[in-house]
Amino acid sequence: MYFVQLLSVHGRRGNLFLILLKKGLLCYHASLKLNTQRQTTKQGDNMQNLTLSQFIAESCLPASLVRSTVRQCGGWEMFQDTARNLKHSTCGALGGFCGFIYYTDTVPFAKRNKKALLEMCKEQAEDYYGKGYSVGQFIAGFGCVDCDAEQVAIALYTGKGDNVTEVYNALAWYALEEVARRYCEIIEGFR
Repeated sequence: MYFVQLLSVHGRRGNLFLILLKKGLLCYHASLKLNTQRQTTKQGDNMQNLTLSQFIAESCLPASLVRSTVRQCGGWEMFQDTARNLKHSTCGALGGFCGFIYYTDTVPFAKRNKKALLEMCKEQAEDYYGKGYSVGQFIAGFGCVDCDAEQVAIALYTGKGDNVTEVYNALAWYALEEVARRYCEIIEGFR
């Protein structure tokens, strides 16, 4: 079990220090420079005032999942900052982003959005690995999941086993990373 402790955040352009503790022992320390300034490019200038509605229309992601992710981040402005910061994070959502730090946040989020998340997983699994590649195999391949496809399936479809929290937490982080990735692609002009 991982415990995350937020030490300090200094202003909009400060340092974010996280210490992850595993069973009381220091196992990871990351210092991330928060960069909230937008790069000004011709496309970026046009998209700088992108609204949530425009993003949903352009994203090709389930609208309910986008709205839920934005809400979980603390609103549209916070989500935009989170997406830009996540893009430059070397450890993905594991780096500790508002609304996606504690199991008490991530597990209920993933359960509320389970249908959309599983559809997205299935689609990406088939796109990347071909037909017949299961959602369980896909999720078991996430770097933050330490169980096999069968254990993932048991956690997802029965809600039993030792890996339920781990699997739902991974799904929440997957949602944040995918919605943020798509936001950054749109801002940078990729489709």
